[in-house]
Amino acid sequence: MIDPTDHNNTNRYHLFKELMPNPNDMTVLDWGGNSGNLLRYSNGEISEKLYTSVDIDLERLNIGQSAHPSSKFIHYDRWSSAYNHAGNKEYDFPIIDKKQDLIYSYSIFTHTSYDEFIKTFEWLDTFDYKYMIHSMLDIKHTQRLEWFYNKRINDYGECIDFLSVAKDPSVYIMTVYDNNKIIINDTQTNSINSDSCLVFYDMEWLCFNLKARGHDITVKTPQPENHPFIIKST
Repeated sequence: MIDPTDHNNTNRYHLFKELMPNPNDMTVLDWGGNSGNLLRYSNGEISEKLYTSVDIDLERLNIGQSAHPSSKFIHYDRWSSAYNHAGNKEYDFPIIDKKQDLIYSYSIFTHTSYDEFIKTFEWLDTFDYKYMIHSMLDIKHTQRLEWFYNKRINDYGECIDFLSVAKDPSVYIMTVYDNNKIIINDTQTNSINSDSCLVFYDMEWLCFNLKARGHDITVKTPQPENHPFIIKST
C-alpha cells in the first residue's frame, strides 16, 4: 500500500536491486526506511516477515506497521538536525535482531555528521550481514550539486553560494544548513536545528578514511545522476 501523505514516497527499489543480490528469503534492514520504503515497491520480492524498517519518524512507522503487520517497524528517537529536533542526542542505538542479510540506507547519511555516520556504520558492521550499502553525496558531482542549489532557490528564494565552496580542493566535507549556512571540514555533530541539512563528501577522502579504519569497501553509482553508494560485503 502506498501512503500518499508520505513525502519520501519515491520508488528507489530499482537502485536496491541493482546493488544487492535477490532478496528472496533474505532478511532486509531498511535503515531510515520510513513507512516501508523498500518493501512497498518490492512486489513481494522482499518478504514482509523478513523486513525491518528503522526510522526517527514515529508517525510514518505506525503507518507502515498498520500496512505491513508481519514486518518490524522500530522507532529510533535520535536527534536530527532537520527531522527530529526533540530527539535523543546520545548514541543509544535501538534493539534490533542483528541477523540482517541485507542492510540498506538511502539519503540518510547525507543529512548527518561524519562522526554520526562512522558510529552508525561501525555499529551496523557488527551485524551478521551479507551486504551493507549506504548512499552518500559526492562534492565533485557538479550536476547533483546544481540540482540541490536550484532546489534551495525554489524553496527559499535565495541560497548561499555553496557551488563555489565545493570547487575548493581543500574542502572534503561540506555541510549546508537551509539556504544560509555552510560549515566545512567539520567531522563532529553540530547541534544546529534546521529545516534542511545536506552533507557532501570528497568521496576519495571518505573512502581513504574508511579503509584506514579497516573497512574493505567499494563505491558504485547505479545511475550517473544518482548518489554514489558505499558498499561493504562479508
